[in-house]
Amino acid sequence: MKKITDKDYFYIIILLFIAIFSFWQITFSHNCLKWDYMDISFPWRYYVGECLQNSELPLWSPFSRLGIPLHIDPQSWYPVSWLIGFSFGYNIFTLQLEFVFHIFMAGMGMYFLTKHFISEKKIRFFSAVIFMLSGFFVSNAQHCGWIVSGAWIPFILYAYLNIYKKKNIASVLELVLFFFMLITGGYIAFFIIISYTILGIFIYKIITVLIKKDYSFFKKIIKLHLFFLISFTLLSAVVLISLIEAKEILHRGDGLTLARSLNNSISPEALITFLFPFSTMSKNIDFWKADVTVINSYFSFFAIFLILVGFSFKMKKKEIVFLALGILAYLIAMGEAFPLRKMLYHTLPLMDLFRFPSLFRYFGILSFSIYAGLILNKIIKNKDLFYKTKYSFVAFYVLYLSFVLIFVRKISNVGLRINNWTDYIKTISFSETIVIQGIIGVLLLSILLSMFLFYKKKMLFTIILVVIMDMFLATQLNAPKTIFSKASPIELQSKLNKLPSGFPIPDNTKKIIDINEKGKYIYPLWRNLNFFYKETAYTATGPYALNSLDIFEKSGLYETLLHNPLLYFAENIIMNKGLLDTVFIKKNKKGIAINPNLEGSDTTESSIIITKFSPNYIELETETKNNRLLIFMQNNSSGWHAYVDDKETEIMSANYSLMSIKIPAGEHLVRFEYKPKKIIYSFYISAISFIGLVIFLLLFRIKKLKFIVIISSLFLGIYTIVFLNFKIYSNNNSIIKTEIICNAEKLTDDKKYFLLEENDEIKLNNTNIQTDENSYSGNYSIKLSKIKQFGFTHKLNNIKKGDRFVVSVWRLGEDGVIVFQEDVKGGIYSNSAKIITTDNKWTQIEHEFIATKDFTNTVKIYIWYSANDSAYFDDYKITSYKKK
Repeated sequence: MKKITDKDYFYIIILLFIAIFSFWQITFSHNCLKWDYMDISFPWRYYVGECLQNSELPLWSPFSRLGIPLHIDPQSWYPVSWLIGFSFGYNIFTLQLEFVFHIFMAGMGMYFLTKHFISEKKIRFFSAVIFMLSGFFVSNAQHCGWIVSGAWIPFILYAYLNIYKKKNIASVLELVLFFFMLITGGYIAFFIIISYTILGIFIYKIITVLIKKDYSFFKKIIKLHLFFLISFTLLSAVVLISLIEAKEILHRGDGLTLARSLNNSISPEALITFLFPFSTMSKNIDFWKADVTVINSYFSFFAIFLILVGFSFKMKKKEIVFLALGILAYLIAMGEAFPLRKMLYHTLPLMDLFRFPSLFRYFGILSFSIYAGLILNKIIKNKDLFYKTKYSFVAFYVLYLSFVLIFVRKISNVGLRINNWTDYIKTISFSETIVIQGIIGVLLLSILLSMFLFYKKKMLFTIILVVIMDMFLATQLNAPKTIFSKASPIELQSKLNKLPSGFPIPDNTKKIIDINEKGKYIYPLWRNLNFFYKETAYTATGPYALNSLDIFEKSGLYETLLHNPLLYFAENIIMNKGLLDTVFIKKNKKGIAINPNLEGSDTTESSIIITKFSPNYIELETETKNNRLLIFMQNNSSGWHAYVDDKETEIMSANYSLMSIKIPAGEHLVRFEYKPKKIIYSFYISAISFIGLVIFLLLFRIKKLKFIVIISSLFLGIYTIVFLNFKIYSNNNSIIKTEIICNAEKLTDDKKYFLLEENDEIKLNNTNIQTDENSYSGNYSIKLSKIKQFGFTHKLNNIKKGDRFVVSVWRLGEDGVIVFQEDVKGGIYSNSAKIITTDNKWTQIEHEFIATKDFTNTVKIYIWYSANDSAYFDDYKITSYKKK
């Protein structure tokens, strides 16, 4: 056993299993990830995968904001996304395993990074665990770019320090690879910060070398750094060229104001999460003065103890450095409370490009994790320090227990009130979170205290085991709020499987304004849905906004022109300042055509038929009696080219941002192609460089291939198990799922009942409240008031224990709930109006009901309104999951 535990791969494999089971809800597809990871990162990655599987480079997206150059986002070139997208394709399962993969990589990266400072593998493993399951990864689980950045930065630092230690080309190329992973997969702020960190280490090392007058070493290091810069430039050519182009066409290239850059700083109050991470679950969110996802700083109570006890020891240079770096990082993270973030904003280039000073806590946690490992290593190896630490630990235990007891007294009159955990944590108070976390902490501290006092053998093993338990429980306590939603991955993927695959030809009879996300929500997806529906659209949510589109949206023409299809001929032409600055309006009381070579309104018929379509290409057949101006409702980017009968023609800017070309009279074959030559050429440079770099590293590290194969096989094995698990459950017919959808549009002939969209046999009553005053979709909704309080009543029979019902409705107004009621006096009654999402003034509310018994009586489901004014309800949906 000792021979096995002396091997790195033993601890790496344990880290893998800790990552898998600490996030088991995600790994085994019990729940979906939530928020931005699902409705921003997932659609983007899914689209990149669709492009690759259809032999298309991810250059252009027609499915968002009238078309955007996809290549300007570095994440479009992330190798991990390419590997998943090209091989398996992105679905909810590959997405979630990608998340767990990066958590694991963060732990492995820390394990290797600490190799430069700590020789004992068990203590390196300790630092890896507390870092991998720290509050950064738990609370920022929705921020894909943050998680990816957090995974690769330890590898960057490890490889960079190897350059000074080994002084070889392989270490440089490893650094190049890890930096490329960061710039393509991570959030730009982390790339900027780590670049400055590397620059600081470089300056320190160079000064040290020059003081020692070791000029041969100086020359060697300079050559290796020059080689790094050249190699990184070649590998990142496609990203660098895209970023240069992005600066010219995007808003974000201009930098942020100081106020925005200080948004979501860590407040001093948030430092309590060093010991009580569950406190972030408190309903009193104003206490934190920042978003709940950016305040958790936990990395185990024992690590905090080690940091505190370290002050009583004589510190070595490296211990002082990591302690100082950790404190410095947190002072910057508290951007509004301390001036350091403001100083960086004003003094260092690029520091005005990102928000969230709280992201600096990542570097604090990284530094403190290493520092805690150094102190633990010192204690374990020195018996005198061990005995001194024993008494310090007793004092820490007493202080911790006393603090918890203070909050126990605060809730002594109320108690913990835990009936249903899911409902309880929605209303949990700050004091209750401290008590619950404190009880766990006291129990685990008691185990360690017993070992300190009575059983000193296996002390390090016990510490590591307790820390693993502590970090696992802390992760589980916070997971419902910041990691996963209640949505089922199997149900979500089943719905996504019904949507179009590939890139179907757009329906050119549809108005662009009608192609949006309204009514398409697939919980928990509610943004960027056109990536899945494969519809060209003007809506999207993301970090990028084109300057030209912004001008168009503010011009007053925007909403009018959205009533056109994707491609159309201009009816009226108004020209300003020459052709390139023209404005074309489809409907105008008095159209003016001042160019004799073009015709506006045409009394004769004209036609546009789309024959081929892909993200970067569209082909169409046109027929007109006169020379016409064709408008393509996509943003005019420099990479677009247009051809009429295979002859290239000039693309002119229309309506400030869109594309237009002249079409001669007659029948013609027209095509638009997106071919940004600089991007394509730079992609080939990056691709060739990447392949060459990977081959070189594999050959150089041939001795470690066995280790790589073991880890890769384990992770692929886990993926296979999860994938097969999905197949089994998705084909399981023991649960019958049915949907009842009523949009308040159709009534029976006798006007007594509402008819459903897809099932005319089921009828809902209360038709006397149908109204055309407001509607979420269609022409009608129902109107409830103090006089007419009930609507959309549906009766169910033969409900069995375990049957589940999810009911949702769109509401315009402040009040109104969904009710489940057993139709007998004293029967079960349940109501809720949980808000799912909003769309303008409409709000989608939901209520979930799980039968706790067999019902012999009828159960009614309905909308109830009890306020004094009135409210409107539309698009009523009942989804039932009943046992067969």
